[in-house]
Amino acid sequence: MGFGYDNYQTVMRVIRTGNAEQSGKMYHYLEDLFLCSRLPSGRVLRYAYPRIEMVTTPWGKEQLGVTFMTMKKPQNAHKEVDISDDDEIGDGKWIRIQASPGLFTENYTQAIARDIMVESAFRCEFEYGYPITMSIHDELVAEVPEGHRSLEEFEQVMAQIPTWAAGLPVACEGWEGYFYRK
Repeated sequence: MGFGYDNYQTVMRVIRTGNAEQSGKMYHYLEDLFLCSRLPSGRVLRYAYPRIEMVTTPWGKEQLGVTFMTMKKPQNAHKEVDISDDDEIGDGKWIRIQASPGLFTENYTQAIARDIMVESAFRCEFEYGYPITMSIHDELVAEVPEGHRSLEEFEQVMAQIPTWAAGLPVACEGWEGYFYRK
């Protein structure tokens, strides 16, 4: 079944038993009212008020699944769960959503990509002198004087892999210009 399904089963066991577990390079545990998922970088993603309860899959099957509370519905969470038995939380804008293996996998993938990019931005700016003026999704923009180092060096610095992500294939490409373009 792969990482997504195996990880989801691990998350369910952690919620059910309260015991911390490793799943691949992810480490899951409960802390206060949160399911915590520690990324390989060490950063922690938190899911509020996790539960194991009966859910309906997108194909209509009833089964046990993970739900958690959030302030807004993620685009890929396919179903809100009735929270009529939940106590009022915060200002009443909280909703309980059903989490799928894909939701957790997407969250981890995007978070790990972000961590790699942030490390690259710090390295570019503070170790190599490329002042980062903005980031857009998966892009970094550095504004430098003409003749300052090279685009090739900038790409090489960007593509360096943090030690916690050793073996992860990362590539980048850049361009030079007087104005930003997409």
